[in-house]
Amino acid sequence: MEDAHRFISPYHQSSEPGEEFSKVLQDTGFEVIDCECRTNEYNYNTVGCLKGDSSK
Repeated sequence: MEDAHRFISPYHQSSEPGEEFSKVLQDTGFEVIDCECRTNEYNYNTVGCLKGDSSK
């Protein structure tokens, strides 16, 4: 994927992504009332799935 950087969070490798993001928001002047960090998992059986070709 040429544009994978558009889909991967900058906090992907962070051990505390919610806390990091909350700090960024607070440092820029926002008041964080609630910050929820959800885990998503995607499984692809073949490379064809990544390319959008479901027949492979």
